[in-house]
Amino acid sequence: MAKQKINWLLLRGLTREKSHWGAFLPLLRKRFPGSEVFCLDHPGTGTENGRPSPYHIAAITDDLRARWKKGFSKATLGAWALGGTS
Repeated sequence: MAKQKINWLLLRGLTREKSHWGAFLPLLRKRFPGSEVFCLDHPGTGTENGRPSPYHIAAITDDLRARWKKGFSKATLGAWALGGTS
């Protein structure tokens, strides 16, 4: 059976960063070989820790959308905790 190729966008909760996905990322990549897995940190966390964190969820959502990889019309969103609100 052919493996389905999926573009994944993973978001963690508001006080977490993409490194907290830990061992889940290699498992996801193994289950869906050839798929793209992207993780974005919220402003103020992880790789974005030098930037101020917005006060409103809508502003965080706008920031994530602006930084999302261009060229992918579809992605499967995986989110944990308040990352799911984005």
